[in-house]
Amino acid sequence: MDSFVSKTTLTIIGCSTMSIIGTDGRVLFTGVFNDAYLYFGGASKNGKSFVIAVSSWHPGDPPYLTDEWLGWVKWFF
Repeated sequence: MDSFVSKTTLTIIGCSTMSIIGTDGRVLFTGVFNDAYLYFGGASKNGKSFVIAVSSWHPGDPPYLTDEWLGWVKWFF
């Protein structure tokens, strides 16, 4: 899933990985969250920070939620 953080910055989230890229294709940041599910929570009005929602699930039948939190990412560019 991809979402714009600002007019020149895009976040791509998938497979427990979050990448921040510029609209020019340059990778600005990549982070791996092992065994976690990531979701884009929204960008600040000025486009200098954004929130991701992170959840962790225990495998099984049925799987169940073990933890969840919000992560705040701030950019200095």
